[in-house]
Amino acid sequence: AQSPDFAEAQANLGVALAVQGLHTEALPHFERALAINPFYTAVYENIAEAYGTQNQLAKAVKYFLKALDQKPDDVALLNKAAWILATAVDSNARDGKQAIVLAQHAVDITKRSDASSLDSLAVALAEDGRFDDAVAIGTEALSLARARGDRQYPIELEQRLAHYRAKKPFRQ
Repeated sequence: AQSPDFAEAQANLGVALAVQGLHTEALPHFERALAINPFYTAVYENIAEAYGTQNQLAKAVKYFLKALDQKPDDVALLNKAAWILATAVDSNARDGKQAIVLAQHAVDITKRSDASSLDSLAVALAEDGRFDDAVAIGTEALSLARARGDRQYPIELEQRLAHYRAKKPFRQ
């Protein structure tokens, strides 16, 4: 058996490649790290990100969910998983109801003070056909983003609100 240090070395090599934008090359190293040490769960998020950059969203969300098994209160992970589940063009990667559960958890953890978590909840509600709720939550996200003085994000939020008002889910 190879040592757990070897798993970490493989994962680190994968991260080094991913940072350079070489996600295709990084994936085998992440997978090798998990094969050596299946309990090396930090790798799940790296694999998810790598698949996400390759637009393999069904695979990406699977690994974000595995990462969430280990870190169920990680707001960034909750939002990434919810976003894919709500907005993926690939219907195999979409699950509006699961997206709502994850995004609602992020909203609860952040006590409704995080525009990104509210945005994730709004897109999830729209995916589930709950457009009025999506408009309400999206408007809340927009108010927070504007109050923060953000320039670009409110524009994106307004575009999504237009989708919800037109009874359309947002796809990315």
